[in-house]
Amino acid sequence: MKIQMAKWLVATLVLTTTMSPSAALAEHTSKSSSFVDVGDVAKAKQDAILQASQQGLLDGDPNGQFRPRETLTRQELAALLVRALNLPLPAGPKSSYQDVAQGDWGSAYIEAVKQAGLMNGDGGSFRPNDSLTREELATVFARAVHAVGTHGGLDTQLRDQGKVSSWAGDAVDAAVRLGLIDTPDEQLNPTGLVQRQDIAGFLLDIFQSGERSATITKVEGDVVTIDGKPFLVDDKLKKLLGDRNQQALVGAVLKYKSTNRSVGDLSELEIVQSGVTLDTSGATFDGSLRIAADKVAVKGNALQQVVLKKGVSSVTLDSAVKQVVLDTDQKVTLNGTGKLQELQVTNIHAQVVVGNSVSIEKIQLPDNVKLSQVIQNLDQVKRQIKDVQGGVDDRSNQTPSPTPTPAPTPVNHKPTVVTQPGDLTKVVTGGPMTVSVANVFADADGDALTYTAVSSATNVATVVVNGSQLVITPVNAGTSEIAVTADDGKGGTEQVKFHVTFEPVVLPPVNHAPTVQNVITPVTVTVGDNSQSVSLANVFTDADADMLTLDAVSSATDVATVSVDGNDLAITPLQAGTTTITVSANDGNGGVVQTTFTITVEEIKTLFFSELVWGQDDPNLQIIELFNPTGQPLDASKIRIERMNGGAPIVIENSTVPASGTFTIGESFYFGDVAVDYNSMMNFYEDDSQPVELHLFYDNVLVDIAIFTPHKSLGRVSGTVHGTTSAYDSAQWNDEGVDNVDDLGQYTP
Repeated sequence: MKIQMAKWLVATLVLTTTMSPSAALAEHTSKSSSFVDVGDVAKAKQDAILQASQQGLLDGDPNGQFRPRETLTRQELAALLVRALNLPLPAGPKSSYQDVAQGDWGSAYIEAVKQAGLMNGDGGSFRPNDSLTREELATVFARAVHAVGTHGGLDTQLRDQGKVSSWAGDAVDAAVRLGLIDTPDEQLNPTGLVQRQDIAGFLLDIFQSGERSATITKVEGDVVTIDGKPFLVDDKLKKLLGDRNQQALVGAVLKYKSTNRSVGDLSELEIVQSGVTLDTSGATFDGSLRIAADKVAVKGNALQQVVLKKGVSSVTLDSAVKQVVLDTDQKVTLNGTGKLQELQVTNIHAQVVVGNSVSIEKIQLPDNVKLSQVIQNLDQVKRQIKDVQGGVDDRSNQTPSPTPTPAPTPVNHKPTVVTQPGDLTKVVTGGPMTVSVANVFADADGDALTYTAVSSATNVATVVVNGSQLVITPVNAGTSEIAVTADDGKGGTEQVKFHVTFEPVVLPPVNHAPTVQNVITPVTVTVGDNSQSVSLANVFTDADADMLTLDAVSSATDVATVSVDGNDLAITPLQAGTTTITVSANDGNGGVVQTTFTITVEEIKTLFFSELVWGQDDPNLQIIELFNPTGQPLDASKIRIERMNGGAPIVIENSTVPASGTFTIGESFYFGDVAVDYNSMMNFYEDDSQPVELHLFYDNVLVDIAIFTPHKSLGRVSGTVHGTTSAYDSAQWNDEGVDNVDDLGQYTP
C-alpha cells in the first residue's frame, strides 16, 4: 500500500513540475483544501499539512487521504527534497545503487539528491523503502542548508547525545543548533521514525524564502538569531553580521531576504544601541544603514546610504557614503573623516554641526530653506561643502570687500561653542568617566585649541584634562559644576559649563524568589475532553508577599497544550501520549521558580467488536462478542448492530455491559455448550455464502465496523481501546481458525 501511495505522490510531483508555476499552484490549491484522514491530527500539524500541500510541497492520494501516521521512506524524502529545493533531475535513466532499478519511480529523485550531496547510500545500497530515522532527517537538513561545520546558534544540550550515530554527529549538532529539527524535552530520539504528519512543518520552516523584517536577538559565529530563530549568514555579510559587531547589533532591526534558513540579501539594517561602533570592513552591504540611536560610530567599507533618524544627536562616520539622509528635526553633530557624496535634508527644521574633517560633495536642501539654517557652523566649514542644490545657498550672498593696501593685521576670532555638553549623572561608585570636548568648540581661524577645566566642588568630583578629553573622578555623592575653557593661543578664550551628579549607592531590598510549597500530582485525561483544569492557587508561596505571575509550557504540544488564567491551568488534550508541563512563578522582581508535572492523554475509549464466531459444524453457532474498555458499565439497551446486507438490526433489552468486560450475543437457536450473555434471533445461518458487514452503534453513534465471516472465528488484536468508524480494517483482526470458541470472554485490552 505504501508503494502505491508513493508512486502517486511522485506522479503528481512530476505533473506539477511540468506545468507552469501558476497552473501548478492552482492545481494544488484546488485539490488540497482538506484531507479526509487528518481530523485527529494535532491542529498545528493539520495547518502545516494544508499549507505545505497548497504550496505544492506534498500531496495525499487520489482518495483524499494523507496517511499522516505512516512513516516516511528514504526515497519519499528524496522526492520531497527535489521539490522543495528545485533540484535538477538527471537527463537520462541512471542508478548508482544496486537496490534501485533505473525504471523505479524514485530512481531519478535518488540520483538528484546524490548529485546534490544531500543523501547517500551505504555498501552500494540506498535502502529506498526503509523508513527514515530522525537522525537521518537531521543530517539531510543540515546538508541542505550548508550548516555542517558552522558555529553558533541555540545552546541546546541533547540528553540522548550518546545515542546519536558517529557518522551523524556533526550534522546532528548543526541541525540542533539551528533548530532544523525539534528536540522535545531536550531529546532527539535519533533512531525514532519520521511520520508523514511531521514532515510538513519541517518543510515550511526550513525551505521558505522571501523578504522579512525582524529583530536580532543574538549574534554568534556563523549564525544570527532573528526573533529567536537561528539563521546562517551568507559569506558576503559575515563580516557585517559577525562577532566583531555583537554589541552594535543588539536589538538591531533587519529587512532581509532569506532562502533555506540563510540571510543572503540585506536591504536595511537599523542600529538602535547608543554608544556603539559598527565596523563594515570587508563586508558587501548595498542596503540602507539606518541609525536610531545616539553616539554611534561607523567605520570601514563605503556605504550606499546612511539615514539619521530621531534620537541621533551625534554620529561619527569614518567611511565614504554615497548618501546621508538627515530625517530628524533634532540638532545633529556629524563627526569623523567621512566623505559624503550627498547630504539630503528632508526635514525643514533639521540642524547639523559638521566636523572639521567631514567633506560633503553635495547638499540637497528642501525648497526655500537656507544653507545657514541647516549648517550651524557654516562659517567654519563652508569650504568643506562643494555644491548646494535646492533651497538657498547663502554662502555667496556676501560681496567680497576690497583688499586694503597695505593689508591690515588679521583679526583673531575667539573660539565659539557649537555643542553644549549635557549634564551627567552616575553612581558614585561607578569610577571615573571620560568626556570629550573635541566637538564642543570651533574656531573660525582654524587655530589649535587647548583646554582647561575646573570643578566647583572638589569634594564631590575632580577633573583632569588630557588633550581634548576630560577625566572626571567621583569623590562623594553630590553635584559639581564643571567649567571648561578653550584657548586659541592668541588671546581668544571661550567657556562652557555643565553639571555632574554622583548619586549615592542605594542597595535594593533583598528579593526572595518564590518557592514551591505543594507539588502538582500527575493528571490523566482523554482526547477531546477539554473540561480538565488544575488549580495552581496553593502550589507556590512568596516570602515577600509579591504578586506572582504564573505561566505554563508543554514539552509536547502535539499531545496537549496548556494555558493559565489567574490561578487555573486549563488543559487541551490533542492526541494520546505523555507530556511534561513546566509551571513557572515570577515575582516581577527577578525571582522565578519552576515545578513540573506530567499529563497523560489517553485515547477515547468506546465499545467495540472483540470476537466474532460463525460456526461450520454447527450452523447455529453464531456469536458476537463486544468489549467495554471504559471504567463504567454501559446500558446494553443503547446498543444497535446494523447489518449492511439489509437484515433486521440486532438490539438488546434489559441488560448491562460490565466495565472493562465482555458481552456476548448468541443466536437463539444455538443450543451448544458456549454460555452467552444475551440471545437474539440473528438468523445469519439462513445465508452463509457471503460475509456480512456489521456496524455497531451505541446511543445512535457509530462506534465500530466489522466483517462477520461464515465458518470463521475472528479475534480483535490486543491493545484496542476503540473501534474503527471510517472503514473495516482487517489488520486489527486475527484469524483464529474454525469453530474456535476458547477465546470468548478472554479479550485482553
